[in-house]
Amino acid sequence: MAETAFKLESPDFHSFPVNAAVAYTAGDLEKIEDTTGVIVATVITGEDTALVYKAAKIRVKKSVTSGQNAWTKGDKLYLDEAEKAVCDSASGNILTGIALEDRVAADTDALVEWDGNMAIVA
Repeated sequence: MAETAFKLESPDFHSFPVNAAVAYTAGDLEKIEDTTGVIVATVITGEDTALVYKAAKIRVKKSVTSGQNAWTKGDKLYLDEAEKAVCDSASGNILTGIALEDRVAADTDALVEWDGNMAIVA
């Protein structure tokens, strides 16, 4: 099986089906309607995939933008839609979950308790 950026680390999750309006890559962080989540499979426009909108543990892309890319376990995390990555900056970003581990600026991923139902722009 090929390596994928979709890295669910818990059997405790919720998802819904998505018909791709654009091409998606597995592991992409997306906001669809009023819900944020992680795309499960790589698809082209018109194909079906799923969006995991709630997960007890999921590893996702971490922001590399200066000033919003280091945090402590338990911090609130936000989706930076432009970067398609999680960050700790509320400004203009969407609340999506809680950090499950400390991260430093050099890290490229983050373990998150994801709750896409919290899709509120700060």
